[in-house]
Amino acid sequence: MTSEELLKAVMRAHDPDGIWTSINFMKIRLRICGRILMTKLKNPSVRELDIEVSTSKPWIKINSFPDQNSYGVLDGYQARIISKNTESCRTFNYPYKYKFLWDDLDLLFFLGYALWNYTTTPYIFQMPGFSIEKLSDLNGEHRLSVHFPNDIPSHCQQQIFYFDEKYLQTRLDYTAEVFWGSARGRHYCEKVKDFGGLKVATNRYVYPFNLNFCKVMEGWVDDVELIYK
Repeated sequence: MTSEELLKAVMRAHDPDGIWTSINFMKIRLRICGRILMTKLKNPSVRELDIEVSTSKPWIKINSFPDQNSYGVLDGYQARIISKNTESCRTFNYPYKYKFLWDDLDLLFFLGYALWNYTTTPYIFQMPGFSIEKLSDLNGEHRLSVHFPNDIPSHCQQQIFYFDEKYLQTRLDYTAEVFWGSARGRHYCEKVKDFGGLKVATNRYVYPFNLNFCKVMEGWVDDVELIYK
């Protein structure tokens, strides 16, 4: 099986009716928490989020962020927080420069690109600028090495994605460069459900690459609504 054949099989598994190209946005209700946020002095407890995700470009809106009176938007590398009386904005130039402590715009940038990536994978691999390479199977799972283009904000440019015998995603490996250059993670995807024809992992969790006992991030998807063009 070639790289292209594996990607086609993965696409069919996640989108058996081929509806992705007919979708404009997704509205998603989810919950996240993460001990790793404490390293930036950000609250690690569970956050309930309502987000809107574009399927055609790296754009995401996070409602009620950082509080009930405002919302956050990530458009490419630009993060904006809009409230009733003020608006703050920052562009995060590529490559991202490590920052010791985060403010709300830093957190918005991280949550924004991470959630956009997770909810649009594997479909974005077909976008211009992505390159894929099939790796040897590992423990019965198929693997793709994916190189992200510069104009797509992500954890890092080179990531490895794992798929089970049904070609559904089970894991991805990356370095979360926004935290520090050695923040390597094993990100697991479980409890796949069907939402309007798309297969979505409703539970995700991350371990440090060489540690098996400490989850540093976890998330749960409660609902997905597909907005057609």
